[in-house]
Amino acid sequence: MFVQIYFPQGNYQIHPEFSIADGNEDNRSIEGKLMAESWNKRTNVWSGIFNLDLKNVIFGDYILKIEIPVSEEGPVLSREIKLTKLRY
Repeated sequence: MFVQIYFPQGNYQIHPEFSIADGNEDNRSIEGKLMAESWNKRTNVWSGIFNLDLKNVIFGDYILKIEIPVSEEGPVLSREIKLTKLRY
């Protein structure tokens, strides 16, 4: 999963949280291991590549939710993406 965020406040330790739901159950947290990241100082854009652990997710259609805390006690950026797992 490629994640990119514009962060005008400057470089900040960004730790997205991932969850998945299929419409029949509550969101389940899934692990996203950070494989690579970069920070562009000129544009204030953070980019990260994550390996999502979907081995316990059966094939089908899902909603993947990504939440990124903006600060320790501040707001949380959130985005939902349709995801289809085709095989185990």
